[in-house]
This record gives sequence, C-alpha cells and structure tokens, in this order.
Amino acid sequence: MRRRLVLGVAFVLTTLAGVASASVLSAGQAAEAPGAADDAAVAGSARLGATVPDPRGGPRWAVRTYQSVSGRRCASVGRTNGGTAFGPSDDKGRVQDSPASFSGSCAQPGTEPAQVILAQYGNVAGTPRSVLYGFAEPAVATITATGPGGPAAVALDQRRTFLVVREGLSVPDSWLLTATLNDGSIRSYRR
Repeated sequence: MRRRLVLGVAFVLTTLAGVASASVLSAGQAAEAPGAADDAAVAGSARLGATVPDPRGGPRWAVRTYQSVSGRRCASVGRTNGGTAFGPSDDKGRVQDSPASFSGSCAQPGTEPAQVILAQYGNVAGTPRSVLYGFAEPAVATITATGPGGPAAVALDQRRTFLVVREGLSVPDSWLLTATLNDGSIRSYRR
C-alpha cells in the first residue's frame, strides 16, 4: 500500500513538473501562462507547423500555431499521427486529439524576432523529453540551437516554426538559440 502511495505521489509530481516547465521565455517580454481568456483560439486558425521524429520512435512531435482572439500568435507542442490529430500521446503511442483553445504560449507579433519555448515532459515512453520550439518573425534568416548533447539541426518551415526534441530533462540555461536576422544582426535566447 505504501509503495502505491509513493508511486502515485511521484506520478502526480512528475506530471505537474512537466506541465509547469512548459514556459515561454521571450527576451524582454513576460508571457502569460497558457489559458488566459484573451488567448483563446480564433476558430479555424490552428495550423500544424514543423514536425520531427521522437528520438525513440512513436508519433512525431509537432508545433501547432494559432491566432488568439486578442491578436497574439500562439504556439503549442504535441504529438501528431500524420496530420489528423494533435496532442499528447498515451502509453501505447496513440495521439489524443486536443483543441487549440487555451493550450498555447502566446506573444504579440513583432515584439521579438523569435518566440522560444522550452517544454519538458517527465515521462514519454519511459524517458523524459526536452522540447525546444517556437516560431520566427519574417526578419529572421536562420536559427541555430545548441543544447544538451551538442548542436541541433534547426529548420524553419513554411509557417516559420521550429522544433528540437531531445531525450532527458534540460537544466536551466542549457540551451542557446541564436537567430540571425536578415540585416545580419544576431539575437540570442537562453533556455
């Protein structure tokens, strides 16, 4: 009985840590927590962006963007089964579809060249994951990322989203994302 209680508490804490550690960290701008009423999705505005494979297989990870009712651009991360569902996956690898409303981290367009979010999940197929994702404004020419395990390939898709998935949890400030702007200037973001 005591073992079940300890395991139950550990599961709840791991789940809460995963949810709480998904945060927006844009330079110079404090972001609101997901779920603010003015960040509800405009109907029909949700679109899938960049996708990458999971390091151990299973459903691909994806960025979903949407326009909020307040005019902010929002991004969220989840798993996709090829485009028909987006959200978390269960222990059998099935993607549980979730609506865009109240699930993203949002920023006012044009305030920063990039919105960079680090989400951490305590248990994905038995192993934690760190997911660095976001989107870039048109002024960004290229993005590079270096984190635990070394440099990561980062490509901007046609929706200007990006996504990197690594096994394990990241310590604070262990990621460096560098955005090179069209004018040659550079903006750096630590996560």
